[in-house]
Order: sequence, then C-alpha cells, then structure tokens
Amino acid sequence: MKVLHLLSSNKYSGAENVACQIISLFNDEKNDFAYCSPDGEIKESVENRNIKFIPLKKMSVKEIKRVIKQFNPDIIHAHDMKAICLALLAKSKCVVGQIHRNHDEFKKLSIRSLIFKFFASKKALKKIIWVSPDCLNDYKFKKSVENKSIILTNIVNAEELYKKATANDDIVTSDITFVGRLTDIKNPLRLVDITKLVVKKLPDAQCNIIGTGELEQELKAEIEKNSLQNNIHLLGFKCNPFPILSKSKIFLLTSKSEGLPMCLLEAQAFGLPVVCPQIAGLEKIVTNKTGCLYSSDEQAANFIINLLKDDKKYLNYNKDILAFSKQYNDASNFKTVLLSIYNESLKG
Repeated sequence: MKVLHLLSSNKYSGAENVACQIISLFNDEKNDFAYCSPDGEIKESVENRNIKFIPLKKMSVKEIKRVIKQFNPDIIHAHDMKAICLALLAKSKCVVGQIHRNHDEFKKLSIRSLIFKFFASKKALKKIIWVSPDCLNDYKFKKSVENKSIILTNIVNAEELYKKATANDDIVTSDITFVGRLTDIKNPLRLVDITKLVVKKLPDAQCNIIGTGELEQELKAEIEKNSLQNNIHLLGFKCNPFPILSKSKIFLLTSKSEGLPMCLLEAQAFGLPVVCPQIAGLEKIVTNKTGCLYSSDEQAANFIINLLKDDKKYLNYNKDILAFSKQYNDASNFKTVLLSIYNESLKG
C-alpha cells in the first residue's frame, strides 16, 4: 500500500508528529508511506526519523498534482483542512482526512466550517478521522459528516521515546517543561503568569520552554518584565526534546484549545504529571491520578507547588501515570484500526 501523508505546514508540531508516528508504524516491506509538505525546517525532523520526505515548492494544487504523478499513492492521508481541500481539488481519487484540533470556527456558522462541509461531501473524501469525540461533536455541521467520520485517538510509541531520551546525558533536571509552538492558540504567555506564582513560593523553581513561533519575542519580554530570567529558559525548537522531557518533573500546557496533543501523551510516557486548562476531551487523559485540569492560574500554580514539595505524593503520581500510559498507548490496536480505515477507503 502506498500512502502519501500531506500537511500544509513546514513547521514541526502536533499534527506533524502524528503523521510521523503513523508512518513509522507502517514502515515495513508491505507498505510505502511518505511525508509531503512545503519544504522547510520540518525536513530535518522527518528525515531524522528515517522517513521519506517529498517536498513541495509551495502548498498548491499544481504542486500536489506533481507529487501524485511522481509518487502515485493509493491514498492521500491529509492532516488538516487546507491539505484535505487541496488534495480533493488536485483530483485525488482516495483521500482520508484527519482533523487534529477542536477549531473554534468549526463550532459555529463560519466560512471555515462551511468550506469544510462542502469538501467533506466530495466522493473522493472517503473517511474523516477525528482525534477526539469532542472535535466531531462540536463541529457545526456534524450531521453532514457523521457517515464518513471515525474517532481515532492519538498514541505514542514509548519505547521509541525512551531510546531518543538517552541521546544526551548533559541535561539538567527541570521542574516544569512546556513543549509547543509559541503561538496565540498555545497561549505561552499564560505560562509566565503561572510560573511567577510558583516562584513566589519556590524561588529556585526552573521552567524550560521548548518551541519557537511568532510570540517568542513577546514571551522573552514578558519573562524579563517579571524578572524571571533565572527561572524560565527559552530553549528554542528541538528535533529531539525527549532528553529534556525525561529529566523534567511536571508538564505544563496553557493552550486555549486542543484536540489530543501528542506532547501531553509523550510527557505521560515519561511519568510526568500534566497540568493543563479545562479543555473538553482531555478529562479522560488528565485525571486526578495523572495531573490537574485547571480553571485558574492560581489552581495550576498551587498544584505544581504542592507536588514539588511532596516527594511521596509525586512518586505516587509518577507510578499511576506510567501505568496509565502503558495501557493507553496500544500501538497494535491503533495500527489495526487505521489499516481498516485505509482498506475500507480503497474499497469505497
């Protein structure tokens, strides 16, 4: 089976991570999977995972047609709305779409939700994968796509992460770690507010921020404004963040909305308690045994402070999280379900 994974971004983030995970799972002699997106910094991340990378000069119908002619895929697995629409406009015969995030504009009557409804009706779009039930349930035109929709939650390959975590032994332990694009939807400025509250009680608390984005300079200025340069460290983008993650204590998310973030699952694979906002769909992943769903900065900070001050309590969380992660990340079942999606799509 030949599957082309199509993405519209040339940056490495959650959806890109999912695509790489899928390709790695199917990387055998029976299948030929490739990653395709506009050329850029993503190339290094993809090729470091021994994945075939097919660059686009730009995200356009013409370029996608060129790649289809070159690679001749049985299926195009498109990982965002733009990729889905362009794949269909390129006259692809078999497209599987995947929606990775609970878009605010999908929840209401908007140009974005209407465009997706129109393209979702196309015969060539065989299946739509949603990473959580809430992503589908919140879509304004849910009824129009239900017959093509399936829920498939993300997973991570823990053994692969553990191997990557041994790549660097010089990492200093950090109390709090954030991984993600420094963009408005990820709301990294809130991290400064929460860390400021933590530092009031624990002056030596350390926080690592892994990622880049348009808010990087504003975030740096906010850190300096609050005199937190000795507590919060901007580490930039890392192809391999796992040595840092493996020596962290707590994982902090500040997103305004999410689907099912891969970085959260990766943090749990290392036994890290996850502290994240009350986002619909995450309550089954972040429970009172695996972390904290917070509604205020004070709640998040108090949870972090209490956990850092109580070693016994922290170890109990660590044990429960590792057990949950092992049970949740069933790679065999994930691969079976996805393979059935591909086979049904080809028959349809």
